[in-house]
Amino acid sequence: MARRTRPQPRLPPELEPAVGAFGSREDLAILAFLGSVETARSSEIVDATQMAAMTVHRHLVDLEDLGLVRADTPQGGRRGRSVRYSLDRVQTAAMIDSLRAALRGHDG
Repeated sequence: MARRTRPQPRLPPELEPAVGAFGSREDLAILAFLGSVETARSSEIVDATQMAAMTVHRHLVDLEDLGLVRADTPQGGRRGRSVRYSLDRVQTAAMIDSLRAALRGHDG
């Protein structure tokens, strides 16, 4: 018997980036840790969050694509290099403000 799944709930378009950024415990753990330090290597994030290295890597890439995390080395040139990550505090604050405004039902 085929299993039926429910469609994803509809969200206002302005909430979609926030779902990508703040929609998982892993993302929030990484963002919280990076918020408490100036910069960190992925191994430091792994140690601090107790997540698997591949999980941290995958979430860092997603958070970087969203503009919330910065790396000191471009994505294409990281092989064999020690990369330091930091929280983009301005972009993170802007996304939080956007989420707050959307939840209140009006523009920022």
